Amino acid sequence: MSAILLVLLGTNIILDVAINNRNASKAVLRDSKRVWQAAEKGSIAGFMSASSLTDVFYLVSRNSGVAAARQAVRTCLKTLEICTVDYSILKYADSLPGSDFEDNLQIACALRYKISSIVTRDKAFYKGLVPVLTPEQLLKQI
Repeated sequence: MSAILLVLLGTNIILDVAINNRNASKAVLRDSKRVWQAAEKGSIAGFMSASSLTDVFYLVSRNSGVAAARQAVRTCLKTLEICTVDYSILKYADSLPGSDFEDNLQIACALRYKISSIVTRDKAFYKGLVPVLTPEQLLKQI
């Protein structure tokens, strides 16, 4: 039996599921939902950074209201492990070479928690410190 994959879900994947992202194609939405379902079933160990949780709340509340945003947060807390964002993670993220601090924070969390890959639709911004997969690529692995 192979070890379970530890995967940090990018905020865009979580939002695809939480708000049924109208800007994403049907195939992208389907794959994001299948990744989420894999985390729910325990086929993967899904993680997200604590800072992403506040982003999810803000963006879902803007799109669908506060009640939906609170439910999205509860669902994330029930389904995913939360990577703590503290001073040392923030300092580590600041030391990374990438120009996008949010991306650096995701990488720092993945490295600190020994996460095997980051799953995102935004692969271009992550620079090699942690393997980055699209939802489709992850689904082929599990």
